[in-house]
Amino acid sequence: MKYWETRSEALGHLESRLPHLKKLVDKAFTTLDNLIDVYNGAMASRPEQHFEYIVMCGCTLAKGKNLALAVFSLILDGLAQEAGAVGRPLMECCEKLEFLSKDPTRAIAFSQGKVLKHGKIAQQIENPQKGLRDYFSNHASHISYSFYAMQHLIDWRDEAGLLRKFQPLVEDVLERNLWTLIAVTTRLGIQAGSCLYEIGIPTQEIAQELEGLRVALLEEADAREQAA
Repeated sequence: MKYWETRSEALGHLESRLPHLKKLVDKAFTTLDNLIDVYNGAMASRPEQHFEYIVMCGCTLAKGKNLALAVFSLILDGLAQEAGAVGRPLMECCEKLEFLSKDPTRAIAFSQGKVLKHGKIAQQIENPQKGLRDYFSNHASHISYSFYAMQHLIDWRDEAGLLRKFQPLVEDVLERNLWTLIAVTTRLGIQAGSCLYEIGIPTQEIAQELEGLRVALLEEADAREQAA
């Protein structure tokens, strides 16, 4: 059974060759957990004002974290392209949090199941990751026969072009996809923190953690640009 061979190789590669990247992935998820702790504390106090807002934002954060873990798991298994099907709703969590933070009263409609279609929400916010979201929509969220959606299914090294039964570890692809995951989870954390800031709940320490992740992402982008 080779089902977990790629995952084992990927984890070993992270430990031996990319310890800094592994540490940043761990930090991204730990930061989300710290934010969930703040939301739990706010929910436990059951404030009369903004209670629906806290619950809706908190649930969106928790859902986003679960989706991010699912993406991480698929990346380790060499299934990053398929992870795009999960990546799109993860990005929708980021966008819904931004939508709520701009007007906390919108949470009342959310709690009543009266949520705008996501396309309309996306139109009302500025999405810095729109290109990635569009990529997921076009090539991963549905069964697509585009080159980007299908190229990994065939072993191009074989003259017959045989279908792959298992996806192998490709080290640079693993690294690139994990940086993308860190970028999306950092945005999720920033938006969840902004929601708390809007109602006066301090998250200064978490904001510093998120800023550290943001700086690491910028440094990586600069390094890739210089290497290109």
